[in-house]
Amino acid sequence: MWILLLLLLISGLAQGTVYRWVDANGVVHYSDTAPAKARADRLQPTADSQVRIRPMTLPAGSDPQAEDAAPHYQLTLLTPTADATLRDNRGRITVKATVTPALARNHRLLLLLDGQAQPMNGKAMTLDNVDRGSHQLQLQAIDDQGQLLGSSDAITVHLHRQSVLQSQRKGT
Repeated sequence: MWILLLLLLISGLAQGTVYRWVDANGVVHYSDTAPAKARADRLQPTADSQVRIRPMTLPAGSDPQAEDAAPHYQLTLLTPTADATLRDNRGRITVKATVTPALARNHRLLLLLDGQAQPMNGKAMTLDNVDRGSHQLQLQAIDDQGQLLGSSDAITVHLHRQSVLQSQRKGT
């Protein structure tokens, strides 16, 4: 009972006075302190004029300070372009990318080829002996803990390789 009474007294003290005034430019101002030179109206709070502020909730596992510390990278695949048709009998796909801002020392790039991660050294990479057909490419930046810091749009490319059967037909 005493706690309830104490809470009621504290909440009454927390309700402050709000002043309203209009400056020379016609802008309406609200403040908890009276303006020095202007005439201010003291507003009395009513039940329907009170503002209720809900506490902000963050998603589980999020740390606002960690988000400020880790940069969010903008990643773009320059080559190959989306829906490009590549012709290489050795199955090579050369990938070039841009990263903004520059990667921090403890961050690295991964190239996802059909969902399988390939570590990149720098912003260019050549994949060898890729099977013919359509493949999906995506670039990701991760930190040393494996946390995703940014990713590019996923693109699809089509690789054409000469068939072994076609080679045999030409030889006969």
